[in-house]
Amino acid sequence: MERFLVLTFVITGYNEAIGFLLAVKALARFPEIKEDQKGTFAEYFLVGTMTSVGLALVAGLIVKALYAQL
Repeated sequence: MERFLVLTFVITGYNEAIGFLLAVKALARFPEIKEDQKGTFAEYFLVGTMTSVGLALVAGLIVKALYAQL
């Protein structure tokens, strides 16, 4: 769902919404991050989120560039 939303936001030009989406996701996961004493969940969360968003951003930029050529 997150990748689909990021892809949609990039294609439609609502880049600010990506930041809002990431903030909402962080707030939703905050209790789990706060309870994690070792910090492993926080690292897992950050790496997973950045990987997912990065892939969606690249895909969105590719689709947008291909659409601009038409």
